[in-house]
Amino acid sequence: MHMHFTRDVYSGVSIFQLNFFISFRESSHECLDDIPPKVPNNDTLPTLDLDANKDNSNLKPISKYRKGLPQFLATSAVYLNLFDMGMALGFPTIMLPAVQSGNDSVTFTPDQASWFASLMFIFQPAGSLISSLILGWLGRKNTLILINIPYFFVWVTIHLSETVYILMICSIVLAVNIGYLETPAINYVGEISTPKLRGILTSYSAPIIYMGIIFEFILGKLFDWRTVALINSTIPILTIAAMIQIPESPMWLLSKGRNDKAKSALCWLRGWVKPELILTEFKYLINYKEVSSERIQNYDFS
Repeated sequence: MHMHFTRDVYSGVSIFQLNFFISFRESSHECLDDIPPKVPNNDTLPTLDLDANKDNSNLKPISKYRKGLPQFLATSAVYLNLFDMGMALGFPTIMLPAVQSGNDSVTFTPDQASWFASLMFIFQPAGSLISSLILGWLGRKNTLILINIPYFFVWVTIHLSETVYILMICSIVLAVNIGYLETPAINYVGEISTPKLRGILTSYSAPIIYMGIIFEFILGKLFDWRTVALINSTIPILTIAAMIQIPESPMWLLSKGRNDKAKSALCWLRGWVKPELILTEFKYLINYKEVSSERIQNYDFS
């Protein structure tokens, strides 16, 4: 009965924490949208019709299915990171009952078990801070690829660990990784998707995390916690392999002056099409970048 109670407590804490951060993110965006930027009158963005092809009327329009498929594939690759995040959130629930039973090579006292679970939440803000500092420098894609390296090693370390303190350090690393992930993942999906798909693609980030938690619980029913940690270590490898196949965010590339790479990325994301078919949207993105930069420079923070 104690094991079932522990499982319910830790899974409940994980889901509560996820809902809190998702609600906080959405409310923060709403607050930012309410701030009226003070810009010159001529800094207005044109209306963009992504289904129109004003530059090349003789070219066949891109079908919505062809345009949507690469966005779905890119989003799926990115959300593998969130799936691993869900697995990390669910891991204490399957590990702690085992290490408190006295039948494992590592034994936790109740206080140590409490600290192990708590550390996974205490250090999450550190991951968010690190992510925010390097996101603009490395780019969305590379920021997400980078985090999978410590993810892989921490899962292998947990699998091999024989001491309480090594497991505590692993809990801290997992916490930093969890805090690190959400911002670049949501940023990437928001920047690469068209307005019609953006809401759908960004909204299923939370279900992916829940799927990771549930998958971890299923693994916990089938295997011991060390084997589960070893299985978890395969997800970062799969994630890196998937992330390498997708392009960087065109908006980030434009912000760094890499216009040619941004155009190539946009061609990939709109259905592996020729540059002529995305000229309207590409010009809009360039204009958006210029206007956004001028808004930041002219904004009155007083």
